[in-house]
Amino acid sequence: MDCYGGFADGGYLCFFDLGGTIGYALECYISSNLDEIESKLVKTPSNEQYYAELTAAELALDDLLGAFMEQGYQTGMKKRLEEIKMLRRHL
Repeated sequence: MDCYGGFADGGYLCFFDLGGTIGYALECYISSNLDEIESKLVKTPSNEQYYAELTAAELALDDLLGAFMEQGYQTGMKKRLEEIKMLRRHL
């Protein structure tokens, strides 16, 4: 059994399946940042780009979560999650 997770808030979070990790990433890293940008009255060009990149990451995580729920864990899903996480680090 793999452990999926990462350092957060001074500790290490561990999820025992890919679905938990994806859900956490969606809520804590994507949705909260999207909500913050959407609540701003004035969007700057840099906010527009950031918003587009967050939206792309959210869609990629949604797709991965859907595939995991339909098919269970498949080879390559962990790599896809890591690629999405790398995208988010650039945000």
